[in-house]
Amino acid sequence: MALTASVGRGRVLGDRVLLRQLVTNLVDNAVRHNHPGGTVTVSVDERPEHGVRLVVRNTGRKLTRTEADRILEPFHRLDTRRTSRSDRPAGYGLGLAIVESIVRAHNGTLHAEPLRDGGLDITITLPTPADTLTPAPTPTLTTTGATESREPDG
Repeated sequence: MALTASVGRGRVLGDRVLLRQLVTNLVDNAVRHNHPGGTVTVSVDERPEHGVRLVVRNTGRKLTRTEADRILEPFHRLDTRRTSRSDRPAGYGLGLAIVESIVRAHNGTLHAEPLRDGGLDITITLPTPADTLTPAPTPTLTTTGATESREPDG
């Protein structure tokens, strides 16, 4: 597995637990559906105009465009046999559907691209705080200089 990171502050506004689940599901899925001895690459970079981009790539089997589109559907499995890690079953087809729902909840985007020689690139872009927060207008306080006077009750 290879990891490349080139981010400045690399901050994403979101739920830490859900974002951790997103990364865990993506990497686990890439490893499970990789060829034995294949490569999984994870890269993270920050693009000021687009946010933080996470790309997870594996060198698994060759997928069609239709198959790549369907992997995000809940309970959809491309292969019901055991995965490259023969001690583990293929799964329930929920991992990437969960990832997609987490991405949507964080106002991000997800794109799955089958690779020409086999494998898959999954690219996720999540907005950075500067992308998601619009500064509130600064309130102004106006005073007229008038004062209130009261007569004592009596």
